[in-house]
Amino acid sequence: MPLGVGRYLIPTNHPPEDRTESFCGTGRLPVYSGDTTPAAAHKERIGPVLQILLVLVTGAGAAALARIYLGPSRRSPGLPRPRAILKKHPEADVVRHDGDHVLSIPGQPEGLALGPLARRFWELLDGSRSLRSIAWRLAGERGLKPRVVLGEIRLLSQRLKTSLLALEGSEWRLVHTHRLDVFAGCSDEGLVERRLSDTLIVHAASELLAPGGGIEPWRGSTAARRAATARMSRHLRREKPLKAAAALFRQGWDLCGKGDLEEAEGAYAKSARLAPGWANAHYQLGYVRLRLRRYDEAARSLEKADRISPGYFMVREYIDHARRLLSGELAWEAFRLFDVANAAGLTDPDRTIRLAARALEISPEFPSARLILARAYEKKEELDRALGELSRTIRMNPDKATLCHALFSRGSIFLAQGRADQAMREWEKVLEINGSATATRSALATMASAGWVH
Repeated sequence: MPLGVGRYLIPTNHPPEDRTESFCGTGRLPVYSGDTTPAAAHKERIGPVLQILLVLVTGAGAAALARIYLGPSRRSPGLPRPRAILKKHPEADVVRHDGDHVLSIPGQPEGLALGPLARRFWELLDGSRSLRSIAWRLAGERGLKPRVVLGEIRLLSQRLKTSLLALEGSEWRLVHTHRLDVFAGCSDEGLVERRLSDTLIVHAASELLAPGGGIEPWRGSTAARRAATARMSRHLRREKPLKAAAALFRQGWDLCGKGDLEEAEGAYAKSARLAPGWANAHYQLGYVRLRLRRYDEAARSLEKADRISPGYFMVREYIDHARRLLSGELAWEAFRLFDVANAAGLTDPDRTIRLAARALEISPEFPSARLILARAYEKKEELDRALGELSRTIRMNPDKATLCHALFSRGSIFLAQGRADQAMREWEKVLEINGSATATRSALATMASAGWVH
């Protein structure tokens, strides 16, 4: 009886066998392997103590027979006991992807595709019921044997724990997950940090570290876990200022969205003081100061963000804007029009073209406005006009980040036109200049996919 659970790559590009069938559906996939098979779940019920009792009661022959019939006594690591109570990760949720019901934490590159019975188990996992009580409930609803259902949900629970989607209460005291970079760079002794994705960071007690480098929440002796729990508690207390910084950052974001820039600046400034090593807080503070027309202060905040996390396009682009505004080379009204066009993105390329063209009428030597104009033309598949604007952008001697993005965009258009050699030359220039981490990564990835780098 497969429970209906499988690995799911988000959003796509996964082989069919990784998208598991529904419970009792068509086909049967080898969802479990090794000692985490349903048979192994039953084997573990006969342990060494029972084997000794068999020897005492019926002699060695019965014990040997039990070993032959039931297999060796091995308890699968991480397989929760029937009385275990699991608590969900607060952000874990089931969403639809290409017809599958996928359980994941926002930001995770992978999730678990759940069949109907597995989804029902997730619904019943409310932090108060034991696995045994859930098994009885599911067995009653579906007319199945409770023992068989219990074996399956224990195996599913093990996968939930491995993916940090649900843990037992004591295990949550040894593992913390974060979705903001402000919490990155943990250096506390006895703790490890892992990135599950660009936006998902895990801190865990070092006792949970598996030989392969993964985190297994069930590892460690009772004494070691007790010491680790105290250590994680101290770590959480040290993280309090960072949590306050994150709350102030969100407050600043909301205020900025409402147009209350003065209040937003205050929130971002407090956030940056509480988390001086967090680039995002300094970047947003610089951006708000730019919009408040305090160009020198804006440049300093943006430069600090670039020192903390160098190479990001928008940071370096806005540093250039602040310097041009401060020198008078760029008019405020042109910047304001560009900023509106940039916020709109390419969802409405005609509007972006109008706004960027007006900005260039006011400040003709404005490389960023030329770049976004070129991208809007590219979106409309007017490739010759896009190439013309990109060439003008490059001739304006822009900052290195804008130059790299212009070169990358020009290479992409050349490739679309079948001019592969010219495209490669553009991307080689991007790698040589290395003015933007985003453009460099994009160039490397595109060249690799075309087989130009190994």
